[in-house]
Amino acid sequence: MVLANQGLLGIAFFEATASIILLVLFLLFRRDHQAGYFRFWLTGWCCFTFSALSEVALLIRQIPGLNLAIVLAQAAALLLFLVAVVHCSSGSVRQIWSPVPLMGLILAAIYYIERRGPQQVAQAHDHAIGSIHVFVHQGRNRVQRVE
Repeated sequence: MVLANQGLLGIAFFEATASIILLVLFLLFRRDHQAGYFRFWLTGWCCFTFSALSEVALLIRQIPGLNLAIVLAQAAALLLFLVAVVHCSSGSVRQIWSPVPLMGLILAAIYYIERRGPQQVAQAHDHAIGSIHVFVHQGRNRVQRVE
């Protein structure tokens, strides 16, 4: 199998291997570092590694729903990193609220928005034909001449 854009696959593969290496290092540091915020950081890094591996799989084969899984994993990783930073910066103050329900609500909103895929968003294409620019709006059968 030969891919049309092997540079993109190379970048995604490099990102995935770097994520795996850093995840292994974080897991090794887990023994010596028992702070509460580190669990959120490690879980976020697992989500980030999953999204990187999913990007490689998506570039190799178009699997339905994998793009949504990538977006959700990246959003979950960013939210978990944010929670880890907030817990680390707050010091030893005990938190009475859990960020997990709020994160679940945010991820559910992202799922609701992204579930139909990229065909919901109208994309504009600008084609130059000689000295005339033709503006084609996807989703409508209309061609507009712009000079």
